[in-house]
Amino acid sequence: LSDPSDPSDPSDLSDLSDSSDWSDRSDRSDLSDSSDLSDSSDMSDLSDMSDLSDSSDSSDPSDLSDPSDPSDLSDPSDPSDLSDLSDWSDSSDPSDLSDWSDSSDLSDLSDLSDSSDRSDRSDSPVEARGEHDGRFCFEACLKRGYAVATMCYWELHPDHPHGFQDSILRMYFDENVWKSPERPSAAISAWAWGISRCIDALETQPEIDSHKIAVHGLSRLGKTALWAGANDMRIALTISDCSGTCGAKLSHRYYGEDFSWIKLWNEHWVMPAFDAFIGKKDATIPIDQHQLIGCIAPRLAYVTSATNDCWADPKGEFLSAKAASEFYKLFGMKGLEIDEFPAPGTANFGEIGYYLRRGEHNCTPENWNALLDYADKRLK
Repeated sequence: LSDPSDPSDPSDLSDLSDSSDWSDRSDRSDLSDSSDLSDSSDMSDLSDMSDLSDSSDSSDPSDLSDPSDPSDLSDPSDPSDLSDLSDWSDSSDPSDLSDWSDSSDLSDLSDLSDSSDRSDRSDSPVEARGEHDGRFCFEACLKRGYAVATMCYWELHPDHPHGFQDSILRMYFDENVWKSPERPSAAISAWAWGISRCIDALETQPEIDSHKIAVHGLSRLGKTALWAGANDMRIALTISDCSGTCGAKLSHRYYGEDFSWIKLWNEHWVMPAFDAFIGKKDATIPIDQHQLIGCIAPRLAYVTSATNDCWADPKGEFLSAKAASEFYKLFGMKGLEIDEFPAPGTANFGEIGYYLRRGEHNCTPENWNALLDYADKRLK
């Protein structure tokens, strides 16, 4: 679990969310210019904004805000001693509610929403842009007073096992090291590094309140958001949407997707040392994902799940958020304000927020509305 803020050793535990919305490399629009987002009268092409990635200042990654030792990601608390999480098996399927409210302020919701359906990711970034624009509710964000900046993770490290030569990691080591058992990093850390470079750009914009930056991601990018939030202290609100294995869900629960699937599908996400836990050994890892969420404390964390997303284990994500509350108590906070797995559509506004939506693995307008309600109450 190395800190992406240290480019010499940006190792990686996270499991990322996917995004098949790619950025047009021929049009590197300036991510930092949030003034382009101010006019909500014509939102016809906002879906393309999901790909205006900016890996600015990649020549100087040393300015990442938190160069802490990656070993800090494991908390001395014993993850096996989660006595208050007695029910790790039930993944009940509750009901639905959503809410709108209004506000005005110019904070920033940096978005890494997933646009993936595990379709062919060999398409070029240009051809794939906008395939899942329904997952991006930018107009709603703007109307609520939030600026939106987006990043295409593919430009930091292409999401396939042979993407090293087109990634930022080649600035730090060569392909022989990448292919070796001593590889010091992987794709997820490259993506998280890119988030911090985007924040560098946002901090230069006077219209952005750099103390109220949120990072959002779905699925594998939800895991990336958690990893970035744990390492970059400038992120005020970290949002994990259906991030599942190596994201928000507990590995020791061993439910849904396991480590073996991560290794089979996306070994470029993780370091070779991950192999030690392959083969029904998930529960032997000496840490668990509630500790990753705990590393965000005392800053805000928000976890969302979907009732039918069994692969990502909604109950396990909730239990992880609940266990992470112990870290927030060290700061005199409560963390998650509910003790029982909630019905879908139930809003809660603790330092750790949790929202369950009825449906499949996705990010929908309901998710955005609930998130904006949380941000209105907690971020503003």
